[in-house]
Amino acid sequence: MPPTLSPRRFETSSPSRVAALVAVGVAALALMERFIDYDGAGGRDASR
Repeated sequence: MPPTLSPRRFETSSPSRVAALVAVGVAALALMERFIDYDGAGGRDASR
């Protein structure tokens, strides 16, 4: 069995990895926005 450096392995395991990365990215962005709003530096919440 060759190492995971083979491109075919990356392509086959890409969908689940991409979905997980996207979910983590969205969650991180939401957390960052919430933290910024909690700090009082967020202008979006002030305009609501």
